[in-house]
Amino acid sequence: MEDIRTESLASAERRSLTGEDDSFSSSVLGAVARHEETLRALLPSDDGSLTKCLSEGIEEAFMEAALRFGERDGSQEHRLRCAYAAWAIVGMAARWISLTPRPISEAIPQFELFASGVSEQSSRYLLERESQG
Repeated sequence: MEDIRTESLASAERRSLTGEDDSFSSSVLGAVARHEETLRALLPSDDGSLTKCLSEGIEEAFMEAALRFGERDGSQEHRLRCAYAAWAIVGMAARWISLTPRPISEAIPQFELFASGVSEQSSRYLLERESQG
């Protein structure tokens, strides 16, 4: 989790310095990929507690990194986006590990393509549902 947190903050710092998109989720997924051997050993028998720990840790790293992006309000929408992105990364890594022996790093371009529009649409849907009660 510390490596993922460090990568999240480094990616946020690069983005704040350059003003360019630093493929934030891909950077974090790359950090997850660096621990692939451990994840391959633990995730297949996970009862959900490891997945939850990883997702919550990544979400908190995203929240901390968001301060560098200028997100300071802690709004519900912002928390939803961070949670969605965190769970997407962990879910993608877990599924990739269960389906193929190929390295997670190979999945990063596919993840980028998939995640590009889904996160915003899902956050909007969840917020609309909650406002309806």
